[in-house]
Amino acid sequence: MRSAFYCTFCVIFFGARFSFGDPPGGLDDDGEPISLGSARTNAILHHASSGDGLTVREEYRGFFFDCPTTGPTRLSFAEKELLVQVEVIPGIEGTPIVNPNFTLSEINLKEDILNPVYAFFADPERGLGFRMYWVFTPFSFDGPPLQSTDGTLSVEHAYRYHGEIYNRKLGSTPFLGDGFVMRDVRFKKKLPKEILYDNIYTHDTLFFAHKFFPSQRNSLLEKFVKLALIDRLLEIIPDTNDRSVFATQVKNENAFSEFRSAVDYQKSGAVVAMVAIAEEGPTTKLYRHYTKEEYINRLRWVIAHELMHLLVREQNGGNWEGNHIKNNPEALMGYNFPYNHGLSHVQGAQAEIEKINFRTRASVAPEGGQE
Repeated sequence: MRSAFYCTFCVIFFGARFSFGDPPGGLDDDGEPISLGSARTNAILHHASSGDGLTVREEYRGFFFDCPTTGPTRLSFAEKELLVQVEVIPGIEGTPIVNPNFTLSEINLKEDILNPVYAFFADPERGLGFRMYWVFTPFSFDGPPLQSTDGTLSVEHAYRYHGEIYNRKLGSTPFLGDGFVMRDVRFKKKLPKEILYDNIYTHDTLFFAHKFFPSQRNSLLEKFVKLALIDRLLEIIPDTNDRSVFATQVKNENAFSEFRSAVDYQKSGAVVAMVAIAEEGPTTKLYRHYTKEEYINRLRWVIAHELMHLLVREQNGGNWEGNHIKNNPEALMGYNFPYNHGLSHVQGAQAEIEKINFRTRASVAPEGGQE
């Protein structure tokens, strides 16, 4: 693990003026950096808040990152930076996928996925006016054991599963696989309502969305939003004919962000199921498995889209519905993924740029915000 420890550079002030290693590069008439390009400096497309939640001291001293650069990196005072803590499930590159076109070991997460996402956000013409930096941390999963009150049902881990999995849209043939259990109806009426397990709220039918962020935060990562890259999201449901027989199947929701006000912000973040997305081609309007290129394009778009949810939070009304922009197929926060092209066909829209708020970014800042 490369922790996000501050660089040990020193800063020397000379009266009211000081010199930094990362100069602003000049400001336009509207006060925004010229380096952001014409799309960011036309006095119309502005973020919802000033600043990026980082202090001058933090930006000058910098952090250790894994990408887009490796090692100590000093940040800019002129530009906004989004810091991302990435948790990748161990061994995901060796996970078998139900897609004959490629294996996950062929995908370079940094070069093929994360760096292009960085490049899109920072693009002066099509981007959203900020830069993004990543640090990888060990993945933490496998929650506490769970047992029903009548003693007839128990699971070793509350939300991790290995065994036969079905994908209903691909037919009824099961395959062996792993995944995170989002819903387990076997516990229905077997647990008291509003029971607490390790600070996880569970309903009559257990729903574990908030448990994807169980890892404890290092104090040096408190400014980093969280992104979990997992294998599959699963649900254990009863057979339609025999309610006592249960099957585990892949959920359709292969990526989501948790950012509601009712959720502790430290348990918020973005989740992307990399294996399930590689397998989803025939379950979409594509009607076939993705090629390797299509998968890479889709994964880039999904990660950028889910991270943006953490910056724009809840949005409805006007051009927004269900936290997505209506009637704009080129916007990152639109409803539809631009097949085959991904981020190369996304154009940052004023409607989404003006909602970006770094002061209340989910999984880092509470509703009250921070500096």
